Amino acid sequence: KLTTTQKITRMYLSLLRIGHTQLYLEVGESFKGFEKQAARWRVEFDDLFENDRDFEHVNRKLALYEQWQWKFFDPQMLIRANRPYSATSGRFQIFNDEALGIDPLG
Repeated sequence: KLTTTQKITRMYLSLLRIGHTQLYLEVGESFKGFEKQAARWRVEFDDLFENDRDFEHVNRKLALYEQWQWKFFDPQMLIRANRPYSATSGRFQIFNDEALGIDPLG
């Protein structure tokens, strides 16, 4: 079972990842706009860390963020090769010029 601190930390990291994808990449907001929103999230999560014994407050806030994340969750996020944190991004072989000069099929 996760501790309250672990729940808050995992929610914060997930929120930053999905927020970056949603606000910066999908909506096309400027990076400054994403930074401002991330700063607001940081203040709210600092408050959660300071008051982690107030379980009702923490659970209410985490439930709100969880709803937001499920609204924008992309199940294919981890398998898209063009994302730097993708599980498949390191699985492509990159050929050098010498290898590209050889045509084994033709």
